[in-house]
Amino acid sequence: SCTFAQNCSASGKVKLALSTACDVIKQYAVGGLFGYQNPEKSSLISACTNDVEVLGITCSNGIGHSFDLFAGGIVGLGHTAEYCKNNASIELKRGEKECDQVWDKSAAGGIVGGVYMQLGNISYSSNGGDVRTNYYGGGILGFCYEESTVLSIDSCYNTGNITGSKTRLGTETSVGGILGYIVHYKPIRE
Repeated sequence: SCTFAQNCSASGKVKLALSTACDVIKQYAVGGLFGYQNPEKSSLISACTNDVEVLGITCSNGIGHSFDLFAGGIVGLGHTAEYCKNNASIELKRGEKECDQVWDKSAAGGIVGGVYMQLGNISYSSNGGDVRTNYYGGGILGFCYEESTVLSIDSCYNTGNITGSKTRLGTETSVGGILGYIVHYKPIRE
């Protein structure tokens, strides 16, 4: 079956702060409209607008392990969005203390925070909100990972400011106007 989210909009604020209960093998997500888009089902987010300020905080007390937290204007952890627009700020930061693991795949994106081990297709979408992150960040997509991923970003643009700052224990931070970080992807070939 196919699931559609069409012509949705929201305003306000949303926040997700992780704590010691978080597990190293799990992924967490927060989004202006949707937190998580299931990769096992055919789904499409279309013609949606976000005016919700998004805040994600990793490891809020410093005792937990490394984990992945994805923050996005439209969807935190997702794969397919078209004709969407984000107008609000997206912020992904570490908690008051560092986590005891040195690297994770946390990311923030104006449209999608992260695409992970699935088909990714983001098209005809725009971001005007600022993206601030201690991890990876992009105006359209923050992070794309895993060799099984097929990614397409088509006819998208960003006018928001993208700002990254490395955490004390973090090994790297990458930010970009469209895409923050991509690794092990398979390009779509015609």
